[in-house]
Amino acid sequence: MRSSLLGVPESWEVLLRTALDTAARTAPLGTPALVVIDEFPYAMADAPQLPSLIQHLYDDSQNKRGPGGRLILCGSALSVMQNLLSGTKPLRGRAIMDMRLNALDYREAAQLWGIGDPEIALRVHACVGGIPGYHALMTNPPANVQDFDRWLVENLLEPDRSVFTRIEVDYLLREDPRITNRTIYYDILTAVANGANTPSKIGSALGRDDNSIRYPLSVLESASYATRSQDLLRGRRPTITVSDPVIRFDRLITAPHLGQLELGRAEQVWRAAAPTFRSSILGPHFEELARDRTHRFAPDELGHPARARSATPPSRTTRAAPNTK
Repeated sequence: MRSSLLGVPESWEVLLRTALDTAARTAPLGTPALVVIDEFPYAMADAPQLPSLIQHLYDDSQNKRGPGGRLILCGSALSVMQNLLSGTKPLRGRAIMDMRLNALDYREAAQLWGIGDPEIALRVHACVGGIPGYHALMTNPPANVQDFDRWLVENLLEPDRSVFTRIEVDYLLREDPRITNRTIYYDILTAVANGANTPSKIGSALGRDDNSIRYPLSVLESASYATRSQDLLRGRRPTITVSDPVIRFDRLITAPHLGQLELGRAEQVWRAAAPTFRSSILGPHFEELARDRTHRFAPDELGHPARARSATPPSRTTRAAPNTK
């Protein structure tokens, strides 16, 4: 039904009214009708009149001239969803709740994966982040550090899976209607993933001036694909990083070796890319810090007994765990 009605205003109105009426008839007594539209930005791409139509239905329901109930609009294109309620948009002031669901942090993701070792949890999170939907695409989470390489090769680099991160990144960029020519956006994300953490450094890495990357960089930031952090000790010198671990993994590991991965050389690629993973994704001192910090501060949250060292000053053992995401 949806595909045959897309783009026809009268049909969309009939569809929404019918959905609300049906939900009202089938809802338990005393429960308001509930209709959920998932991936709303995709529907808007074919039917841009939808917000105005929903406004009309909402106003009718308030005046008791139309079907009542609750309508939930969902979408993963953050910029589109945020814009629905901004300025003079039709739905401004009509939403009861505006809720953004963030990715899980590494501790929450560890519980989802069933990973008990904090260091393994950090390594897996550095690859795929905390999106619950990725859990169903992966198999056999690593049981220990020695098993991590096997898990990564089989789940992220094997020929039938090596395109996972590339397809996912392409999908993420296609979600935002402002991103048309994706080449410049890929280039910026690659430069940032490789350590270009200021607009001038990004421009230098791409051979462009600052002005030419200002708009695409702002798009990546507003879509939460890049993060600009202010340094309290160095005013007006923000640091830009890649927000999504999947994008960072793709830009540093998958994309540079895609041709070799398509030839089935996953293990050879990982041997060549592992130093980049350790230095640019985990960080040069990760293993030392992970064993020290995660076992000293974070174990309580992962269900492990805390470990105290007699030589450690009390002020360090009682300090809150840092956010390692």
